[in-house]
Amino acid sequence: MSPIKRTIINTIVYIIAYVGVTFAIKREIDVMILAILAIVCFLLNYIIYLILEKISND
Repeated sequence: MSPIKRTIINTIVYIIAYVGVTFAIKREIDVMILAILAIVCFLLNYIIYLILEKISND
């Protein structure tokens, strides 16, 4: 599976988990914090999967 597909899947799972836990605890969701965390999660996952892909090809 390509790094971008893995990254998108992981980001979607992260968002669902974050929304579920945050809503269960606080009963409200801050959309700005969710957006920032989703972007950071996406970028970090993409960098990690890209590095792992390069290492596995060598």
